[in-house]
Amino acid sequence: MAGTVGSGATRSLYDRARNEKRSGIDDEQLWPLSVLVCPYIYALRPEHGHGSRKLPSRVVPLVLSARVHKDGRLEADGNCPLPLIPRDYLEPSACDVVLGTIEEADTIYATLEPQGQSWSALRACAQELLSRVTGQDPDTLVLERYEKLSYGKCMLQKMGSAVMYIEELLDVMLEENGRTRFSHLSRRAGDAAALRTGF
Repeated sequence: MAGTVGSGATRSLYDRARNEKRSGIDDEQLWPLSVLVCPYIYALRPEHGHGSRKLPSRVVPLVLSARVHKDGRLEADGNCPLPLIPRDYLEPSACDVVLGTIEEADTIYATLEPQGQSWSALRACAQELLSRVTGQDPDTLVLERYEKLSYGKCMLQKMGSAVMYIEELLDVMLEENGRTRFSHLSRRAGDAAALRTGF
């Protein structure tokens, strides 16, 4: 978890942010860029050359909100100073990959204290969170049937990042309450057409 993003990746993030910016915003105002950093990525190990229908092909056990500067330097995002373990990997969950329980994670979140906006402080906080939830050293974390990849991922954080959670919520509503509840909500929404077309 180095504290910098390579120059090529930084430029790519900036180009994407520039293409997605709202009108009236000067290109220079985009800096620093808000990003999500996934320092660890695990890939599903196939059995006899085949994947699994039950297990996700990739697992990202830790997500950090950060800001990247023109020179590629990372710092913690003051709006979201704590690292996160995706909810899907905390029991109770329908996912077969489990890192710990939501109760354990919530207890740990309550005691984690952000130590400023430096990347090293965020990194230390992230290591502590993952270590306490999993009971393993984050650098040597072992997930059954998964191989740790030698790289992480840094992606632009944008409003659209929430779309996957909204879609998941709609799926749950459809499963639990049937079509009636969704129809009621979509009729009340000002952008009902967007809801029906899937954005």
